[in-house]
Amino acid sequence: MCGVPKYPETLKLANRRILVIDDNRSIHEDFRKVLNEDSEPIRRLEAAEQELFWDPPSSLSPEPFQIDSAYQGQEGLGRIKQAVLSGHPYALAFVDVRMPPGWDGVETIRNLWRADPHLQVVLCTAHSDYTWKQIRDELGESERLLILKKPFDNLEVRQLANALTEKWNLARLARTRTADLEWMVADRTRELQKALESLRESQQKQVRQERLAAVGQLAGGVAHEFNNIMTVVRGYVSLLLGEPHVSDEACLFLQEINKGVDRAVNLTRQLLTFSRKQIMQPRPLDFNEVVRHLSRLLQRVLGETIALRNNLTPQLPRVQADQAMIEQLITNLVFNARDAMPKGGFIQLNTKLIALDQLPASAPSDASAGPFVCLEVVDEGYGMDSITQARLFEPFFTTKEVGKGCGLGLAAAYGIVQQHHGWIDVESQIDVGSTFRVYFPVFGLSATAPEVSEPVLKPERRPAILVVDEDPSVLSLIQKLLESKGFYVLTASTQDEIDHALYLLNNQLQVLILDLDRVGTVVPPLRFVNELRKEIPSLAIIYTSSGDPKEQGVEPQAHLSEAFIAKPFEPRNLLGKLQNLILNVSFSSD
Repeated sequence: MCGVPKYPETLKLANRRILVIDDNRSIHEDFRKVLNEDSEPIRRLEAAEQELFWDPPSSLSPEPFQIDSAYQGQEGLGRIKQAVLSGHPYALAFVDVRMPPGWDGVETIRNLWRADPHLQVVLCTAHSDYTWKQIRDELGESERLLILKKPFDNLEVRQLANALTEKWNLARLARTRTADLEWMVADRTRELQKALESLRESQQKQVRQERLAAVGQLAGGVAHEFNNIMTVVRGYVSLLLGEPHVSDEACLFLQEINKGVDRAVNLTRQLLTFSRKQIMQPRPLDFNEVVRHLSRLLQRVLGETIALRNNLTPQLPRVQADQAMIEQLITNLVFNARDAMPKGGFIQLNTKLIALDQLPASAPSDASAGPFVCLEVVDEGYGMDSITQARLFEPFFTTKEVGKGCGLGLAAAYGIVQQHHGWIDVESQIDVGSTFRVYFPVFGLSATAPEVSEPVLKPERRPAILVVDEDPSVLSLIQKLLESKGFYVLTASTQDEIDHALYLLNNQLQVLILDLDRVGTVVPPLRFVNELRKEIPSLAIIYTSSGDPKEQGVEPQAHLSEAFIAKPFEPRNLLGKLQNLILNVSFSSD
């Protein structure tokens, strides 16, 4: 921070140096007598006063002048230059107008000012030497020049010397303080610019995060809707494949449709990962072990021109993470690095433990300072400019040629990191390479939840089932599928339909198939389930969703009477979940 300027001690001492330039040697002695004639008596008086009153008196006269002599203009110029170089310039020069055979006074002053522009000058001249207009034409208008007419008065000389040296000192002090002020302003300006740059960078990161969050919300909604469609397509294809009269050629066509569905499902899975709605199965994870295992597999597919190296910090603490998602993250980052090096090169995977007292702007709002496991993926590819880096994690943004990438790899990586309450930073320089740094909070617990053995119970009869989903096509598919297996099925997509179905069942409901993606717009799922359980304690529930049920506060694995199936699902998977749930829950016979 800028402070009060500290002026050097030399600035506190008045400059009383005077140069007399005159070819008449007697003039020099006259100047010395005139300017310093009273100095010694007054100094003796001050010393006596100090001794008498034990206190320094106020100065009755300034310090004596330091007077030097030059007898020609060229000699005077030399002294001026030497004084400037030594850092002790002259404040005032008395210059005679006539100094044959060299420069006259006007030419001497012109050269003196070239060497020292701040020098105060008194031109000593007779009335007939130069007119004021002639002097002004030769030297220009200047506040540093005064004319002293010969013969001069001693008092006038002393007044000029005192006034002009004081003027020189005040001008020097003003210049110094102006320079200090300019330095302070420049220094403060640099600080403000730095603060503004930091603020601008934080704002840009915030805007990018908000944009990614908005895109993620849109992508998640599209993925959920798309999964409903794929659920219907996959369901009816599976039903057709199970029909005995379907020809072999039709079976091949249906299998091709299933392959297309699989590709679409993979696409929506990446969109859900980006929007932080992918289903997670976190557990304490040894990051180094994952990197070592995955590196061996990745090296086989990277090709001979890419070398994958590991630099792993030993004994890293564990992180709470989904292993499959972490493997997907590393794979996406490594493949991105490979694509940045079409001619080959090295990819370095580093792991390290980093303790952060202060989180960067890229960290999520719910993150807290502390230890983090950091994964670095370093490549020596062609790098990225700032514009590319600003859009790096947006879905479908890619710098690759058409047909060589859909732009979801880094978007999925971003979503995985965000879903694990970490963050990702990027450093990149054109023609140098890129470094992706991923931070995961250290996991503090060492044990996982114990596994619960599931009893095998056989129901006495097939239960009545209520299916709640806002998509009519999904409702129709599930109803046909379950009714074909002999189940009694009611469907509902609105609150009125739910109330009507429950009225018809008259508390005989035994299985609820509840879609979490859309039911929140109908009724909050937890409140809905809790109210039903009060009336039907043995109620069995199958939750369906395109995302993570924990986002709705549901953890199906925590209850033997609950199960979960991710959309899109095949009919046999739903039937399998239903069969397992029926075996695990005892139903009454009435």
